[in-house]
Amino acid sequence: MKKICCLFVILFVITTMGIAGAAEKKIIIKTPDKIIQTEDTANLIDGKIKIPLNLVKDYLYQNMAIDNPNKQVLINFSMPKIKFNNDKTNNLIFNGFKIMYPLEKINNNDYLNIDRLGLLLGISIEENEDNIIITTNRNSYYNPVKLNYSATNDLAKIVMVWQPILTESAATEKLPALNILSPSWFSIVSADGMIDNKADYQYSVMAKENKYKLWPLITNSFDPDLTHEFLNNKNARKNIIKQLVVYAGLYEVDGINFDFENIYESDRELLNQFMLEATKALHDINVKVSIDVTAPMDDSQWSKCYDRKTLGKIVDYVMLMAYDEHWRTSTVSGSVASLPWVENGVVNTLKDVPNEKLVLGLPFYMREWQEQIVAGKVKVKAKTVAMHEIDTIIKDKKLKPLWLEDKGQEYVQYQQDGAIYKIWIENEKSLDKKINLVEKYNLAGVAAWRKGFEKPEVWQLLEAKLNSKVPEETTTCIKKPKKKNKKSTIT
Repeated sequence: MKKICCLFVILFVITTMGIAGAAEKKIIIKTPDKIIQTEDTANLIDGKIKIPLNLVKDYLYQNMAIDNPNKQVLINFSMPKIKFNNDKTNNLIFNGFKIMYPLEKINNNDYLNIDRLGLLLGISIEENEDNIIITTNRNSYYNPVKLNYSATNDLAKIVMVWQPILTESAATEKLPALNILSPSWFSIVSADGMIDNKADYQYSVMAKENKYKLWPLITNSFDPDLTHEFLNNKNARKNIIKQLVVYAGLYEVDGINFDFENIYESDRELLNQFMLEATKALHDINVKVSIDVTAPMDDSQWSKCYDRKTLGKIVDYVMLMAYDEHWRTSTVSGSVASLPWVENGVVNTLKDVPNEKLVLGLPFYMREWQEQIVAGKVKVKAKTVAMHEIDTIIKDKKLKPLWLEDKGQEYVQYQQDGAIYKIWIENEKSLDKKINLVEKYNLAGVAAWRKGFEKPEVWQLLEAKLNSKVPEETTTCIKKPKKKNKKSTIT
């Protein structure tokens, strides 16, 4: 499901790029010995300062190369101008790292969002009525930018939602119950461990303003061969960890959610080793770590690849993806997440994972199944239906939902053009039954796939059922970290 949505995200970005207008300002560069009035202009879009890539290479930092397939620039920081409050972390990144930064085409030229990147380049950025002023000290050997970084841990029950990067709406509105956002910012795209980066600091700022925690998602691109290569390469694993540590600091995140799926069972132990290495490094800067797993089942690459017992000891939280009981390409119609199947997944996962670490995944979607007789056989097709769409379908088709006690959800079907259509409905009634499992097994909370598919009523339901506390403190890179309090019971 997540992989499919990522494809839609890419198409959306491509089709919408360049629509929004941009204000332009002249760029002035101040070095220790001169002031340069460039002919280049900066584009200011939604508060983000974007400057021509050629200017960055000419005046600010030369060690970068264009990565055309991914529409990003590879920047090699041999001597990073960034420093954490932790010696282990500083030692990790001091010998250098490479990151990928997104490029944007504006008037057929490559532009770079300089926001936060300036911390790595060791530059300061000012804006006045007419100009963008960039001040740099290129001759400095090491000019650290200290990030006073401290995440808080004050959640009662976790209520997290995954959000493909389509809009920033989840960060700009305060919703009942919701306390963690997981935008799909990162994905590993090469055997040497380079991370495709779609992070946005403005999103982070808006999330903090609404008192959300930020746990961005990173995927393995759902590619078993690619995953095999970087897991079996110690330097690649270290490269991934370096980038995550730097991005965690730059974007002020509270956690990282690892969505690694479709992995060879033979790489099971190496996945454990990588998660151990990554968790240690992220814990050094007080960043939570979670990993997504399927319910235990007899499938090598989608289930047996997870050593749930070991992973449960390593990470802070295990997110049980308790949906896709019937996959989109299933040969038979069925529910996305029937209640007995979900509960069975919880019970079996709890054999390996402590209840205080287990987070129940909820579906904000369902599938409309089409069954048609072709050459004497039943041919099945499915399409995803968002939760907010089902009431319209019921009204338009004049359907009367039937409650299925054995499934814990409603069901409808209808005939059209020689085909039978079947929907096992996900709505407030079915979610209510699933959320009850959190209390029954004393789980850490819930996580939902995905933002934008839900009905507004689900947030009130989650608030009423879980009574989640909105955290009053947020992550910051400005204030000095407070003295450590006693650890929460759900760390």
